[in-house]
Amino acid sequence: MPVLKVGLAPNRAAFYDPKTNINLNLSNPIREIYYDDNTDLSGICHAIMCQQPALILYEGKLPQQVVDQWLSKYELVLKQVKNRVSFIQEKSSDIVAESVKQQSLIENSKPEEEIKASSVEIEEKKEVETEIEELFSEHENKHEEHKEAEEEKEKPKRGRGRKKSSEE
Repeated sequence: MPVLKVGLAPNRAAFYDPKTNINLNLSNPIREIYYDDNTDLSGICHAIMCQQPALILYEGKLPQQVVDQWLSKYELVLKQVKNRVSFIQEKSSDIVAESVKQQSLIENSKPEEEIKASSVEIEEKKEVETEIEELFSEHENKHEEHKEAEEEKEKPKRGRGRKKSSEE
């Protein structure tokens, strides 16, 4: 019968695999696993192969069939991610290229009067934005003054209470 010798990975306190009934903890951190063709080693394989492993394989090799099954789970996800990324990249490059083309066509086709009118609109928008910013800053100042006034009202309340007499 083939044997695997596994142990707890660093910073792991315990590990339990219900499929093989393996229980590792700090008092028993290393274990030999005897397996045959019917033993389900998928949990052990995942614990060894994952990004932050729970187990370290000290001796022996996992059966290639178990490793291939574990890889096939993640190949499907990897293919989906690659397809999604390529779709996003292709779509975004088309949109950017089209918007640049449209912008260049618009800029080349505008007469001078439209350009002047659009620059006047931009200046008007800037003036409105500065007015909004001024109003907002005035509102913030009034809010701060109101807060300070509320704090001043609360200060005497805190000091009230039983006055100590000089006789005591």
